[in-house]
Order: sequence, then C-alpha cells, then structure tokens
Amino acid sequence: SDHGMAKVDSSQNIVLNNYIKKNWIERQTGGSACYFIEPAKGFEDSLFSHLQNTGHIKVFHRDSLPGEWHLNDTNRIEKLVVVADNGYVMRWDDYKLIKGGNHGYDNKEPDMRAIFYAIGPAFKRKYSHPGFSNTDIYSLVSEIFAIKPPAHDGNLKNVQNMLAK
Repeated sequence: SDHGMAKVDSSQNIVLNNYIKKNWIERQTGGSACYFIEPAKGFEDSLFSHLQNTGHIKVFHRDSLPGEWHLNDTNRIEKLVVVADNGYVMRWDDYKLIKGGNHGYDNKEPDMRAIFYAIGPAFKRKYSHPGFSNTDIYSLVSEIFAIKPPAHDGNLKNVQNMLAK
C-alpha cells in the first residue's frame, strides 16, 4: 500500500471557517488532513496567526517546513501548509462532518505506515522485515531487475535483508 489509515469521527473535525475568513485566502489546494494555502494580499500574517491558534493543527511557512518533506526549496506550493494532527479532519463548514478513516497525515505517525508484501525468487521465504520508508522500494526494485537508478531518496541498505541473495 502507499499509505496507512487513521480512525476519525465527527468530534475530531476542525471547521476552518470558525477560525479564519475565506476572503483571507487567494487559493488553496489539498483537503481534510493537509491544506496548501496562498494567502490573499495583506492577509498572510492574520491567516498564519489565526491558524496557529487553532487546536489540533500545525501551520508552516513554505520556507520552514520539516526537511524530510523535501518541500523547502520549491515555490510550487502555496506559502502556508496546514497539517491536521493525526486523526483530525479539517473542513470548511460543518454540514458534512467526516467520520470513518482518513490519510495524508505526517508519515511519522504509526497509523500512516503502509503494508508491504513480497513473494518471488528474489525474496526470502517466511521473512518479516522491520518497517522502512516507501522511498526504499525504488532501490529494491532496481536491485532485483539489475537497473542502475538515477539519484533518489531511497537506500538499498534499508531493505536488502529481505532479498534471498
């Protein structure tokens, strides 16, 4: 799988327009667990401040995102990134509250771990491997097919113990 799933219920919904005004926003993308928000001209400070004081979310300026997200050196995303705490959902109004499951949270959260099963001649039989980053799968597949990959974020050392040879 490419991601895990966190349990959510309607008591964990954050209705954003209870905290900020939509006219403070020029553009937004994303949804529920993570929003990328471009503030309207003159509203960046107000928007950041109000979001920062909203419970169960974290708000970042584009240039101060965690390094492991690999988004600090791009202008392809909006100026503000808003991430809900694991199990919380951000909505714009309360008429459609979310319950059940959701994903898109920080991948350090245990609920966001993916499942990886592998079978075939390249893999050890009846072997259970400790958790690893999805980016390591690229290295693994490249090794199995004897492909020299270009530079990437994965590392074969993290997954080579699952190989038969």
